[in-house]
Amino acid sequence: TVLAGGYQVISAFGIASGTVVGSGSEDDIALDGVAIGALLLNGGQEFVYSGGVASGTQIDNGGYQYVSGGTAIGTVVDSGGYQILSSGGVASGSLLNGPGFLQISSAGLAVSALVGSGGFETVYFGGIASGTVIESGGFEILSSGGVASGTVISGGGVQFVSSGGVASGTTVSAGANEYVFSGGVADGSTVSKGGAECAYNFGV
Repeated sequence: TVLAGGYQVISAFGIASGTVVGSGSEDDIALDGVAIGALLLNGGQEFVYSGGVASGTQIDNGGYQYVSGGTAIGTVVDSGGYQILSSGGVASGSLLNGPGFLQISSAGLAVSALVGSGGFETVYFGGIASGTVIESGGFEILSSGGVASGTVISGGGVQFVSSGGVASGTTVSAGANEYVFSGGVADGSTVSKGGAECAYNFGV
């Protein structure tokens, strides 16, 4: 357990398992370090740098995981938690429980995220999301240089493509909605019976 104001640094083939990161404390994972099953409490932070790997992290309300050049696998983002990808950081198989937040920018990449009810995946400024599944009540928001490829929107899920955002190969299931606003682009969408793709103000 890392208490308030404490730091745990994992690098050079070090492995930490089951760490609890409390308010005001940090779990830093650097080159060749591995963290397994960390729990980030309110105010707890986990930083995954280049060459570092975090597997099975759980982010509670008010917890933050920053992935900058490293890799996060199977992160669970619970209500009020944040996973933030940038600078080449990669997240695979993230699960967002509502309202959990996944923010992707600056060459960050999210692969096969599952956005549950109340969850938000936001892609902007050079971020990429691939193979996201949006369940009923979940949201994917693309803007300002954000790209999503192969998103599947289940019934009750929503994808917003605003100015500068690009959605490619989206599948819009029955009861799902894809909204494309001015300056946004949706290319190659497949819309099932009962699904809706809506373009506004010169959205494409």
